[in-house]
Amino acid sequence: MKMQVLNKKNMELEPELKLQDEPKQELKDEPKLLEYYKQTVEFYEHIADCYNLIYPDHIKESKRLFMELEQLFKEKGIRTALDAACGIGYDMSLLCEMDIEVSGIDISQSMVSKTISNFKNSYEISPIVKQLDVRLLTESIFDNKFDLVVFRGNTFSNILPNEIPLVLENLLSVVSDDGILLIDYRDGNEQILENKQFELRGLFCDKDKGQLLDSYYFITHSKKLNIPYNVEANVNLLLFNETKEKIKKKWSIKSHYVDPNIINNYLKKIGTPYQYVKNVEGLPYLRTIIITK
Repeated sequence: MKMQVLNKKNMELEPELKLQDEPKQELKDEPKLLEYYKQTVEFYEHIADCYNLIYPDHIKESKRLFMELEQLFKEKGIRTALDAACGIGYDMSLLCEMDIEVSGIDISQSMVSKTISNFKNSYEISPIVKQLDVRLLTESIFDNKFDLVVFRGNTFSNILPNEIPLVLENLLSVVSDDGILLIDYRDGNEQILENKQFELRGLFCDKDKGQLLDSYYFITHSKKLNIPYNVEANVNLLLFNETKEKIKKKWSIKSHYVDPNIINNYLKKIGTPYQYVKNVEGLPYLRTIIITK
């Protein structure tokens, strides 16, 4: 079953939504690709075609943030950017519209393929986008360093806590002199304290096609910061025409709470200037940090 949705220049929605099962992508035999990372890859491989439904506000939230930082980008002379967890290319598209030359990496090949396709359809350009585990990111992956490196979308929850310093080191290694690293995370302490178990992600209705679609999370929290929690992503499609067909899909992923002390202690240790940015995106527990070289 396919659902036709709007195709906007800023890639807010995809040309098609596929809710049927897709063939699994073969996982690459990378160093240290533990079971935790395998299940992360599998989750994003499965949801690539309905990413815009599970994260419908991503591009709007990113736009608010980049508008807030636009003057800083101009002052720093930002001309090139790497999105180190590019998903289907939302942040890359916004930066592209700011006349910044963009590249991207993602651990999921399906996400990379969607990004390349989206840019070809919306901008008629082909940025460099590679399937890569950020833990393996080094200076040699690209020809040049970047004025801006972005690692957002609470992607640190997909990194084992003891490897967060490694990821920060890798990200900083590809930032040019006087460049910026922009990261965010959800504060794990606040997540545990609130113990929120349901999160509505999206709700769409197309009267002309007789389709109603919703997406949401069921979250099973653990009681300790160092124990992973489980997220079940649900997407439901209801056809309220003569067929009255219902299609339900769900995928689960284990995520780690992000301990702010790990990030703060690492940045203090290496002596890199950083500052927290006002939460203009409205997401609960979100912390956004600008790190300058």
